[in-house]
Amino acid sequence: MRFQSISAGVLLLVASAVAPAQAAIIGVSEIVITNAYNTWLQVGEVEAFNQSSVNVVPLGATASATPGSGTWNSNSTPDRAIDGNTNTNFYADPYIYHPAVEQNVALTVTLDLPANLSSLTIFGRTDCCQYRDLYNVSLYNSSQGLLDSFQLDATSSPSGSATITFPGAVPEPSTWAMLVLGFAGVGFISYRRKNKATTFRFA
Repeated sequence: MRFQSISAGVLLLVASAVAPAQAAIIGVSEIVITNAYNTWLQVGEVEAFNQSSVNVVPLGATASATPGSGTWNSNSTPDRAIDGNTNTNFYADPYIYHPAVEQNVALTVTLDLPANLSSLTIFGRTDCCQYRDLYNVSLYNSSQGLLDSFQLDATSSPSGSATITFPGAVPEPSTWAMLVLGFAGVGFISYRRKNKATTFRFA
């Protein structure tokens, strides 16, 4: 019974050390969004949540688009994608972001401060042409290093949105060391217990 309690305690300690508190992509400074079909890019809102479940975009961000892409009208500017409103109707007020040209357009959301993101959501357009709402997304750090890239598909979402939750980070070397020591400790206790039982049996 005592051995089982010690083993359980060691394993619990190791498990808590290995499992991250919450998954995240570390040090994100830029979110770059393009249309996966290379057609009209339409974005109602970008939400980027940190490990505390706080949307960091309203805390400080700027939005810009590929130079020369322009806007469909004076209301469909890039900042509409980070105005805090998840509207997915192009003709409603507030409007969504919509460029003036169809192809080779990228929307870049630049955060004021690097953030550790646990999830990302993009709201597209639902009043028309929702089939376009398939996005290629790339995340960069402050040195323009690529951290991750993926697709978000909002083409058939009732809410017009798509969300990705990032997988757990790989444990650091110190965590692996603790893992090895923990299992070694369990093995040593098991060996001593077995050895004592054998000595008692033949005494």
